[in-house]
Amino acid sequence: TEACQVYGIDNAGGNIRDASKFACHGTAIGTVPVGSQLKRRGARPGDILISIGECGLFATAYLKGKKYGFDKLSEFDKMRLIRPQARIREMQLLHSHRLITAASDNSDGVLGTVWNIAEASECSIEIDMRPETLPDSVVRAASEFGYDPWNLMFFWGDWQVIAAIAGDKIKDFWRIVDKNHIPVQPLGRCCEGPPQLVGVSAGRKHRLKLLRNENF
Repeated sequence: TEACQVYGIDNAGGNIRDASKFACHGTAIGTVPVGSQLKRRGARPGDILISIGECGLFATAYLKGKKYGFDKLSEFDKMRLIRPQARIREMQLLHSHRLITAASDNSDGVLGTVWNIAEASECSIEIDMRPETLPDSVVRAASEFGYDPWNLMFFWGDWQVIAAIAGDKIKDFWRIVDKNHIPVQPLGRCCEGPPQLVGVSAGRKHRLKLLRNENF
């Protein structure tokens, strides 16, 4: 109900019954004007790959909560776990300026989402894997809990959208992002070639193994 109020969605109701454990299922129904659909297909070589929303913060909050307890978390980390924020408004704004060529929501992990775009758009995608591109909080959590920071970076749970931004409109993209305080994380770029995921670090390229956090 709270989320419906935030995003202006009508709640058509449902059933509440006693059960041995909690379960929640939802169905959303809506309409999209003809010709305005935003799909996974459409990314082109030269497009820039961006995460609309932060990467790795859900995983870091989960690890801290598991070790120290939920009550010990900061309010920011608590909200990452119990109040995920959908990027509906941000995507509507960016799409209205015709900046996005393809997009897919992150439900099964960042690499799986990137692959969705690469496969549908029939292009290769290079992921910038220089250590300096990692968020500081992800690096600190990975060091504290003994994980590869890229595993946290590519995890699911942040409710972000992975989008390909038209290469010739990237300046407009950054102008709108800065003006509207939209959290983003640069990921890489779309390239010529068959669908594949390529990691780039220290001037070297290597094929990435497709890992998904299957939740459905």
